[in-house]
Formats: sequence, structure tokens, C-alpha cells
Amino acid sequence: MEENFIDYGDYIELRVPVDGIKMITKIAGKMSWNAAEASSKKSKIGGLSDWRLPTKEELKHLYQIREVCIGLGLYDTFWSSSAENCRPDCRWVVGFIEKNDEGPSCVDSEHCVFFVR
Repeated sequence: MEENFIDYGDYIELRVPVDGIKMITKIAGKMSWNAAEASSKKSKIGGLSDWRLPTKEELKHLYQIREVCIGLGLYDTFWSSSAENCRPDCRWVVGFIEKNDEGPSCVDSEHCVFFVR
């Protein structure tokens, strides 16, 4: 049986893109939003340089396949690149918990991070 992804160690390539996402990194740990954004811009995982934080909507779709992709089965909240309209010091986080919770979080808080391209 053919897998839905190819595991390259540091990142996963999806055989069928999700919301245009073709590749997902392994979880890079917990960090503030500013550190996560800077890390995504500096990342050279797999020799590639166009990694970024996923949007809130992309995270919600990736939640649906979290158990298919190695490394995305953690039950925690993940940073998105999406700004919270009413509070410039906040960004959206999406929970990969029993239900797909979402909400704003201050950029100084620490949440899990992975990058997409």
C-alpha cells in the first residue's frame, strides 16, 4: 500500500497537497511567534529556503491529516502566520487537540511550531 507522504527525516512531502502545501517540517519545538517567524525565514531544511508558518486555515486543514503525517500527532497548539485583527500583538493559534480549537495568543507566548512550503 502506498503511503500518503514521503518522510525525508527533517520534513514530509505530501503526495496529495493540502491547501497547496506540499511539504511540512517536523515540529521545531515551542517558541514565541517572533522566534517562529524568524526561524521559518532562516530555515534551510532539506536545502530549501522558502519555508513559512502556515496560515490559520492551512492549520485547520492539516489538523485533519495530523495522524497520517509523522510528527503532527502531538496534542498541543501551533502558531499560524495569521494576525488577529483587533490585537496587533496577537496571532492565531490552532489546537491539535480532541477538537480543532483556535484562538488568538500574544506573540510572547510559546506554542509549537512547524513550517510549510
